[in-house]
Amino acid sequence: MVRRRDVAVSLLCLSKGDHDGHGETRKKELVRAAVSFGMTPDSVIIVEDQNLPDDPKKAWNVALVAKTIEAVVVAGDVDTVFTFDRQGVSGHPNHIAAYMGVKHMALTSQRFKLRPINAYALESIGIVRKYCSIIDTVFSLSILLSSKESLVFVSDVQAYSIGVQAMSMHESQMVWFRKLYLAFSRYMFINTYSKIN
Repeated sequence: MVRRRDVAVSLLCLSKGDHDGHGETRKKELVRAAVSFGMTPDSVIIVEDQNLPDDPKKAWNVALVAKTIEAVVVAGDVDTVFTFDRQGVSGHPNHIAAYMGVKHMALTSQRFKLRPINAYALESIGIVRKYCSIIDTVFSLSILLSSKESLVFVSDVQAYSIGVQAMSMHESQMVWFRKLYLAFSRYMFINTYSKIN
């Protein structure tokens, strides 16, 4: 999306990733990753709200998440939002809360009754397909052909290389299984989204 001149892309992160005490480092890493994709540092919005802690054991208040996202959407005149789905890709409760917040916002906010926003959720897939790499294209493209409400993004070699570079910017999180993710995860090559609203 960043490559398109007719699209302005912003990145909203609902916490600074401070669960392990590396929040300031992770903020810098996220900005560097976004810049490697061609974004500007000021297009990265990182929320620092103690009510939205980076913690896999704490549930976020869905109404607060919706209100936080809505404020950014309105301020930036955003017309399309991409987020996780109800499984949060990895089952992380903060990711799931992000989905629930976007869904709540899109369906209930009075601001979007007259001018609806498009909201899409990244589709979580099973572990076998997750690590099928580019081979999963066969399954994912069949989803696109069967649904008018789905989007499919496929990375070419250049986009994959940029994705690897961006992921590598997250040095504080680059543990062994994330290196396997870079090589084998289908999310590095292809992502399918379904419409939320």
